[in-house]
Amino acid sequence: MHLALYIPSLDGGGAERVMVALANGLVGNKCAVDLVLGEKKGNYFEDIRAEVNVVSLGQSSVSKSLFPLINYLRSKKPDALISALEHANLIALIAKFFLGGNIKIVPTVHVSPVMAAANADTLKDKLVHFLARRLYRYADAVVAVSEGVAKDLKNHYGLSDKSLKVIYNPVIDPRIAEKAGRDIDPNFFSFSDKEDGVVVAVGSLTKPKDYPTLIRAFSIVRRSKKIHLLILGEGEERNCLESLARELNLSGVVHMPGFTNNPFAYVKRSNLYVLSSAWEALPTVLIEALSLGVPVVATDCRCGPREILKDGSYGRLVDVGNPSNLAAAILESIEKPIQYVAMDAVERFSIDRSAIMYLVLLEELLHA
Repeated sequence: MHLALYIPSLDGGGAERVMVALANGLVGNKCAVDLVLGEKKGNYFEDIRAEVNVVSLGQSSVSKSLFPLINYLRSKKPDALISALEHANLIALIAKFFLGGNIKIVPTVHVSPVMAAANADTLKDKLVHFLARRLYRYADAVVAVSEGVAKDLKNHYGLSDKSLKVIYNPVIDPRIAEKAGRDIDPNFFSFSDKEDGVVVAVGSLTKPKDYPTLIRAFSIVRRSKKIHLLILGEGEERNCLESLARELNLSGVVHMPGFTNNPFAYVKRSNLYVLSSAWEALPTVLIEALSLGVPVVATDCRCGPREILKDGSYGRLVDVGNPSNLAAAILESIEKPIQYVAMDAVERFSIDRSAIMYLVLLEELLHA
């Protein structure tokens, strides 16, 4: 099978890493795979297997990628195109109308459409949401990355069970453990002299991650435990978060050194991993933290954490936006972490299992 995976670039976070992992898993199952990028830039090129063919459309704008994508599909004629991220999904579905149905188009949805609609602040965001509601029905299949996202797609976009398929993201790779064992850059962050230890969070500094709640929770934690908070990521909320940390007298306690290609080395050395999100789809780093055997706390947000943690069996769940509850869960998890077997917690999210599920879906589409 010749497959194309389309995403605007590898300049970002979870969805970009997922597409690289999926490409690697598919070539590992004897598929020819083109990783098609709107623009060849980003952070994950060293993780791409040599067998994956990276194709650049040469466009920094997703909307300008439409005709280069159509030209690529007409020229290379892959059996199917799998896309990720809302803007790219729409471009892939619009391209479908120019192709006469010869190539199967399968968008993957990495965010709850309900939350996307509720937080569509700009005219562009509202237009994307409007088009998604109308275009997703023309996909050959739509992959939701969690049961929660699938439920929202059915209720909010009116998609049928027949057109929807839940496939968990390909996350668990043996290289995670190898990367976790690497030395860290002490100039980026040092674990030495951090008193009672370090709590880690990973993700872009954006509204959905709700780091203000985490920082407020940490000001409560510091009253009884001299522990530090490390937030790995970059984004438009940085100035607001730094101001909040100063306001709460946490400037030397809350550390935000930026983005790193290897968060695993920092997560592995931490006392606890915390996910404070207001909403998610299937938070990748929460799964990776479990695979490393690190205790976790997560908000019971829409969607993903409750599925990943099996209703709290693998880590504590707390209400969204509640600093006092989050602080209590952090302290309790440091003192009495929930014990679990890492492989039991994450076997659902292996790269090979995900790749096989995609291949089963695509075989069904191609032979329907």
